[in-house]
Order: sequence, then structure tokens, then C-alpha cells
Amino acid sequence: LLALPAVAALVVWALGLWPWPGAQLVVAAAGPTAVNTLLLAMEQDSDVELAADCVFWTTVFSAVTVTMILAAVRYAGGGPPS
Repeated sequence: LLALPAVAALVVWALGLWPWPGAQLVVAAAGPTAVNTLLLAMEQDSDVELAADCVFWTTVFSAVTVTMILAAVRYAGGGPPS
């Protein structure tokens, strides 16, 4: 939940996309694991319980981590364009 936004920030910075649309890409990368993970686990007869737990916990923790990422992006000057 914190690693992917950090990697996205590095890529955005390397490509020179900051502040806009780079800030939007970093915030989008902060989202929780999608339910698609669970659906793929069901299709592949994998560990469905683990996939469901990952979806649940990343969704719960994303309330805190997405808020942190939004604050960091805003602090770094990635607010909406004026």
C-alpha cells in the first residue's frame, strides 16, 4: 500500500510528469488490491481465502495509507492545477 505509490512517484519524477498528471498517477497507485485478485484466485483454483483476506485487509488499511499519500502529494505541490 506504500511501496507502489513510492515506485509510481519515482517513475513520475523520472518521466517529468510532476505535478500534473503525476500527482494523479501516484494517488491512483495508492488504491487497495482489487477484487479481481479474488476472482483470479477462484478461476485458477488457488488459495481463495488468502486472496479474500488480502482484498479485505488492503481495503481496511487503505483508509489510512491513501490519506497519507494524499497528504504527501499535496505537501509536495501536487494539488489541482490552477
